[in-house]
Formats: sequence, C-alpha cells, structure tokens
Amino acid sequence: VQKRYGIAFGKKMNAELQKPPYLGAWDYFSGTYEGFTSYEIASVSEKNGHGDVDVDFSYMRGSILRQPYERFKFSGNLDLQLEGEVWKLDNIKWHDGRNMRDFLEEHVRVLEMELKNVDPSSAPLPKCYNFATIREVMKTKNRRHFLKTATSAAIAPLFLPNRARGANDKINLGVVGCGAQGTSNLLNFLKLDDIRVVAVCDVDKFHYREHTTRHGKAYGLDPAKLTVEQHYGGNSKCDTTSDFREICSRDDIDAVLVATPDHWHALATLEAVRNGKDVYCEKPVTHTFAEGQAVVAEVAKQKAIFQVGSQQRSEANFRNAVNIVRNGLIGAVKKVEVGLPGGYGETVSSTEAEEPPKQLDYDFWCGPAPVMPYMRARHHRWWRGHTNYGGGTLMDWIGHHNDIAHWGLGMDESGPISVVAEGWTESALDCYDTPLDYSIRSEYAGGIEVVISSKNTMGTKWIGENGWVYVTRGKLEASNPAWLAKGFSAGDFEAYQSPGHHKNFAESIRNRKPCICAAETGHRSITPGHLGYVSNQLGRALKWNAAKEAVIGDDEAQKLLTTVNYRGDWKLG
Repeated sequence: VQKRYGIAFGKKMNAELQKPPYLGAWDYFSGTYEGFTSYEIASVSEKNGHGDVDVDFSYMRGSILRQPYERFKFSGNLDLQLEGEVWKLDNIKWHDGRNMRDFLEEHVRVLEMELKNVDPSSAPLPKCYNFATIREVMKTKNRRHFLKTATSAAIAPLFLPNRARGANDKINLGVVGCGAQGTSNLLNFLKLDDIRVVAVCDVDKFHYREHTTRHGKAYGLDPAKLTVEQHYGGNSKCDTTSDFREICSRDDIDAVLVATPDHWHALATLEAVRNGKDVYCEKPVTHTFAEGQAVVAEVAKQKAIFQVGSQQRSEANFRNAVNIVRNGLIGAVKKVEVGLPGGYGETVSSTEAEEPPKQLDYDFWCGPAPVMPYMRARHHRWWRGHTNYGGGTLMDWIGHHNDIAHWGLGMDESGPISVVAEGWTESALDCYDTPLDYSIRSEYAGGIEVVISSKNTMGTKWIGENGWVYVTRGKLEASNPAWLAKGFSAGDFEAYQSPGHHKNFAESIRNRKPCICAAETGHRSITPGHLGYVSNQLGRALKWNAAKEAVIGDDEAQKLLTTVNYRGDWKLG
C-alpha cells in the first residue's frame, strides 16, 4: 500500500501523503502521461487493533498534444489490521463497486503483455511486477490472502469498460492496422451497438510508436486484441492475424477498417471489396492516383459501402460553413485558401539504420513498396516523410481541408482545370523526400482560384464577392457574424448531415445509401495533391480534364501520374 499509494502508517495510524516511486501504468513521454496525480486521505480511524482509512485518488491520462486530458476520480476504503508493530492490509473496497480482484485482473494482462514484448535488459520493469505470484494468488479461493498479496504487487488500475454484448444482428468488423489512428478508429467503432469487432490485424505485435521502451500508449496487434476483449468482457475472443487477406476472406466478416500506412490502403481495400466487404478506409484514400481510380471503379462494381476517414465532414462547424457557401451568402466564390501544415523539418527519433524489432515483420510492412533500411525516424508515426510510404503532410492533410473546400464548391465528383506547384522546398533530413514547404495553385471552372499551401492559415477559407467564411477544427468565422448565430438558417440547400463518421458508416451498411465521404469524393479531394507532385517533378503547369481524369497535352505527366511500381508479386489488378 505504501509503495503504490504513497500512504505511510505508523502504530498510531498517522497517515501522511507521500510520492510513490512509480506513478502509473505508463510513465512520462514528451508530455504524455497516464497515472495517479494526487492522493488525499479523507479519514483515518482506529479501534481495538482495527484501522479504517478512506482515500480519494485522482488519475489522469492524456498529452499536451492531445487535449483535453482524461481525468478520473475514485475512492477506496482500506481495512487494516495491527499485527505487532505493523499495520497490514486486510481488505480494500472501491466505492464504485469494483472489488480489488476485478480491478487487478485486467491490468495484469497488460503488464504480462509488456513483459513478453519488451526486452528487460533494455527496458527494465519495476521490481514490483511479479506476475507469477499474482497469477498463482488469483487461483486461490482465499480472498483475504489474494488481497494482501495482490496489493503488495503494486499494480495500477485500467479504466476500460467491460460490457458483454450479444452477437445477434451485429455488423462484424475486422480491423487492419492497429497503430495510433487504427486504435482511435477501433475505439470509436467499439462505442457503436451495431458493430461487433471480431478480428484485428497488424504486422507489428507490440510497439510504442517510434520509441524503443515503454513510453505512452502501447499499439500493435496484442494491445488491440486486449482492448477488444476487455471492452466486450466475459469470455469474448478477438482473433488476430498478421495477414490482412485472412480477414478479407472470412465469410463471417461484413466490413473492414483499413488504417494501415498509405502505401497499403489500395491493396487492402481492393482485397476487402472484392471479397464482398464494405470498407472504412483512412485518408488519403490511396497513396497514388492510379490506385484511387482502381478503388473508385471496384467499389462501384461491387456496389460496396465505402467511407473515407475524412471525419471533418461529420462535424457541425464544417457543415455549417459549407451551407453558408453553397447557399450563396458570400456571393460568387472567387478564391479558396486551403491551409495545411509544413513538412518534416526535424525528427524526434533516431535516423540510424538498425535491425527491425523482433516482433515486427518489416518486409511485410513494406509490402508493395521498396524495402528501405529500417530506422525509427521513418517508421511508426513518421513514415509519411518518404514518398515510398506516404505523401508527407501535404497528402496527410489534403484529405481534410481540401476535402472541405471541394464540398463547399460542389466539386465532389469533379476537380480543377489547371494545376501548378509553386515554392516547394526540401527537408534538410536525408531520411525524408517529401516537401517542407509547398503551394499548389489550381483553377476551377468559373475562374475560381484554389491555393493549397503550407503558408496559408490552417483550415479552409472561401472568399466571395459579398463576404467570406473560414473554418477549421474548433473554429468557424465569417465576414457577417449573423451567419454564425445559433439556429441561423443559411438557405434551402442543406449539406449531408452525418450522425457521426463511424455511425454514418454503420448506418449506410444497413440502408445501402452512400456515406458522407464516399470513395470518389475522397479520391477527387486529393487529386490536386497528386497533380501537384507531378507538376513539381516536371517543373511546369498541368492542364486537367476532370471528366476524363487525364492530363491534357502532356504524355510525360500523364505517364508519371498513372504509373504504379509495386515490389515483387503485388499487383493492383
């Protein structure tokens, strides 16, 4: 008790607050924290060798980069018994109704998983983790003995829901890609009663993104499996595989989440759709233009439901902005400014080539892309820095803010008539080849100029003859404040209203109506990015036939745009 909760007991039951040697389930990492933040002794009493202590705990989980923090408060009652000169724990009761056995049983699985996947010589775990003892004690029927021993092991709690669900009339979902974004999507799908996650897939069993030791949240195959099984509780079982084709071929799976690195989006999506699955695919919908055309065609052929993970379309601010533009309140649109982040000018991880971790199938991770020397600065979290695997911050964010620009212009099935790349600069880091700064200047029908640039303010701004409107995450501004008033109606046009991006996907699977960000919508919104890369490489402007999706009068550019070079036996067709 003293080691874990920082409570010191003397013979006279004087309790004082102390800082424990190890705070939480994880430790500090670049502003990320998960653990206990404070302990308060609510009351202390003793009578005839029996001690009673009420303790209030505060627990926090989050990051300075991912606000807000999640904060939990809970209380416990500790029963102690005086044995000689020492107070020893006799029992713990949590005021939320969970007993200590349930409290520890979940977390032991997490700690065991860590021990199995992390080399103790490079990342020694605290000595208090004694799994063999805990497991042995859990088998006993002597609850008092269990509580005494388990508490001395100093295990921190997990705050994960445990709900058993029936399997009837569920949409069975398979998850391909269990990194940070895949896990975020997984958690959103677990909230939906319509969805039952039955299998997860990843080529990396366990990792802390770019870090070699226990920092932040754990990702990969094993943590994803644990998350699913703990969520459903009971005897639920989540299947695992490292090969996405196994998930796509299963008859009992209705839909597939594709949340891999970009260079895998098309092949995983096509495999799923050709096997009769509906697909939720992260943005950008594909890594190359030709892949996008293939996905759009196959989705239409199979009559599949498809949702691109451009989730801003399901947020009220963005829909309100689109309604203002589409109802003509700003007059004829003259210009659109799309602001995206700058590229990778520095790295927070190692640029040294090294052997891939044992739990990672690096060759399969590279898949259809070239196998470059493994380095942490170009793997988890940072792979977009090289065009073999992603398109940098440009292609990472174009499917968000330019997607909204297209929505406001009514260009979900169209595109520009000319594109030119301007002011592209390279990163000073040899491990990356995507642009540091960039602009793409496009012209659309009606003389509308759209400028996508790392120099613009992050978000989307439409500028018209009679005013302007600007939107980004958490902010909506306009030249006329009346347009922003609560309950204001912009006019007769009403943009597609989604109940939530993941729920929209689930509902569309049932009613077979298109999702708010269908395959062609996602493909069209990132096409200016593909064209920008070609324009920059050739050093000239491109004329574009949006209806035919072809470069006009420039065979070299058309070939660059539509060529796909896969490694080995991987094929697009």
